[in-house]
Amino acid sequence: MKKLKVYIIILACVVLFLTGCSTTVEMVDGIGVQEDLSISEKMEGYGIPSVKISKPDVYYDGSLWVDRLCDEFEKADDYIVCVMFLGSECDENQRIFDILKEKSESGVEVYFITDGTGAFDMTESRYHLRPVDSLKESGVHVFTYNPFSVNRLSSGIGLLQREHRKFFVIDGETLFVGGMNVNYISTSSPSIGGQRDAMYCFHSSDVASIMMDNFVKYWNNESINELERSSFKIPVRSSSENLNAWFVDQYGTNLEIAKAYSALINTAQEEVLSLPFLPYFDKNMLEMVSNAVDRDIDYEMIIPFDSRISQRNSTYYALLRIVETGANVFVENFSEEMVPLLHEKLLVVDSRYTVFGSSNFNYRSMNLSNEMIVIVDDPDFAQQVTDHYNELKQTTHLLDLETAKTYEKLKYLPGFLFCFYGG
Repeated sequence: MKKLKVYIIILACVVLFLTGCSTTVEMVDGIGVQEDLSISEKMEGYGIPSVKISKPDVYYDGSLWVDRLCDEFEKADDYIVCVMFLGSECDENQRIFDILKEKSESGVEVYFITDGTGAFDMTESRYHLRPVDSLKESGVHVFTYNPFSVNRLSSGIGLLQREHRKFFVIDGETLFVGGMNVNYISTSSPSIGGQRDAMYCFHSSDVASIMMDNFVKYWNNESINELERSSFKIPVRSSSENLNAWFVDQYGTNLEIAKAYSALINTAQEEVLSLPFLPYFDKNMLEMVSNAVDRDIDYEMIIPFDSRISQRNSTYYALLRIVETGANVFVENFSEEMVPLLHEKLLVVDSRYTVFGSSNFNYRSMNLSNEMIVIVDDPDFAQQVTDHYNELKQTTHLLDLETAKTYEKLKYLPGFLFCFYGG
């Protein structure tokens, strides 16, 4: 099965090279680059909805996020929706599964959706994997998105489309969005081997309404058991929902992530700070970054240190082209010891706009994944996450051009290509 996956991705890479299609064209030729439009006008032009949200609570430790998530699950009276890229049981997250089973057995409608690549989890979680099938015995609606199988070979490039969103909805009241999955490395503290990541908890009747509109369409398109939108009630807006934001829920052919990034980065006036995670940029993304630098924007990013040597070499191969744009690329310092992977995704523009969610800043997230991001317009919140960014920056070094050149070795090209489309 693993060999089949590799062959499929290699074939798709060849096809994609020949077609050269990418939503990232919006980053260099579209509404996003129009100089006479504000960010708000660009978002409106792209049809990206404006919403009101409460100030998010941010969790950087998976074990603390699990505590909050379970607390919110316990309060559920009507429905719980869980959507994630990777989901598997382990000792560290057993409480999540136990509560979901209890809630389902008590009459709460529980939905648990994972991506079809879960069996290929190549992180530390693979040593702790237990299947989620036991949820079904308690009546939980379990669904696997786009699983790999011989029968699905006819879908071709469609097999590369992945469910990469991570979001949780409890009675339309409490929402979680971010980068954490429900597996060992996401639900464990970094101090015992978990990833360094972020999950955001907030309230928003606006976002919840859009989420459930899209979830019902998504479920009905993928499952034989149809849902009614009226089954998912949304509470009225509370007074705490006072921050201006935009919300992007990218799934299927609704590809909006690149447009949102284009509107933000092409309108930046001073500074862009980024945690891209896997920085596999295509030519349009590189050109947008270069154009920002040419406008005297202080564009910088932090690249994680990956203890997995092959993955690290593939990622470092991509860095020369980024350094050549003039962006400041800070790389986490080398360590002989196992370092918890920095899996977090973040963008802060002009100390005002904060982007969080599931989307990496790379080609795959723009074109080949279901993704979800929230863009918050609030200087205070931007300062809060910038302080966190600067803490991460303390253990990095600025990558210079000559060092970046040493990373671009032909033997690392296959790994780079695999990760560009499939990573």
